[in-house]
Amino acid sequence: MAESLAAAAEMMAAFGMANLNVAPSLRSRHTEGKVIDMAISWSGVLIIEDNNKKTLTIRSFPKDGMNKELHEVGKIFGVIKYRGGISDKPHWSSDGR
Repeated sequence: MAESLAAAAEMMAAFGMANLNVAPSLRSRHTEGKVIDMAISWSGVLIIEDNNKKTLTIRSFPKDGMNKELHEVGKIFGVIKYRGGISDKPHWSSDGR
């Protein structure tokens, strides 16, 4: 048992899983292919072109994936920010779960 725990701790360290804030799961929106975790940040002004070639500009803070304007832009592309708030910052999905 001690060897298994040591191996698990080694795996957590190797994959950067020590500070996830959410327990890993064998069955999840990730395994269904309906979620992506992505670290988003920018400096200055963020300019994005939507599906209709309309230019969208985000000047507000924070300049990362927690930006409320970015959440609205994500919806245009069918990607919804995790509705659980800061407990899983990089988590975006097809339905907010």
